[in-house]
Amino acid sequence: MRFLLTLRSESPVFLPLAYNHSVQSLIYYAVSDEHGNSRLHNSGWQLGGKVFRLFTFGQLTGAHKIADRRITFTSNISLEVRSCNDDFVRRLSVSLYPGSTVDLNGNRLTVVSAQLCMDEQMSARQRIRMLSPVVAYCTLPNGKTCWYSPLEDKFSSLVDLNFRAKYEAFTGVAPESSINLRPLCVEASDKVVTCYKGFYITGWRGIYELSGTTEYLRFLYRAGLGGKNAQGFGMFEPL
Repeated sequence: MRFLLTLRSESPVFLPLAYNHSVQSLIYYAVSDEHGNSRLHNSGWQLGGKVFRLFTFGQLTGAHKIADRRITFTSNISLEVRSCNDDFVRRLSVSLYPGSTVDLNGNRLTVVSAQLCMDEQMSARQRIRMLSPVVAYCTLPNGKTCWYSPLEDKFSSLVDLNFRAKYEAFTGVAPESSINLRPLCVEASDKVVTCYKGFYITGWRGIYELSGTTEYLRFLYRAGLGGKNAQGFGMFEPL
């Protein structure tokens, strides 16, 4: 399930260019209980020592300008959030209702509209466009992170491994087959480097072919493709 949110401010909204953490904080606050605790934030779904939050969100959209390493929105701001956990999305809709107010990095905004929407249809071999960058990485023995390009063979295999772990963590059953991500139109300009809480994440936009069983692709449509989904990466749309 997906959640479409539109926000309004009476004055311009100033955000850092790397605003992913600000949006993530808004989401976590919305699904927290009266004591500020969130099962999603505190534990998530675990497998083999890894924790998966199993939600993702897209980039903020709306009229804006960029200057001095910050982005200024001058009209309504739209945001899409998805999760394979329908209860999580419903909790968002209960907390973020028309007329309610939210804090986004110190900016006070009013919810104009909030909609629960069904997923778009997916086929077993689907052309997709990344709405937020897809990330594939591994941690080396020395503790450093190696980020991969869609043009490297390991990129698709890491995306598949990530899918397998997320799917098993959520369902308790290992997937029976792989998914495959093949770049169709990915250029150097599609590379995106984002700072998240002082840590730099490298991801890629572009157009790809995603193949696998429709059940698995529907899961990825909700949970996000590749790594760092809860940080705002891996959201895509079918073409």
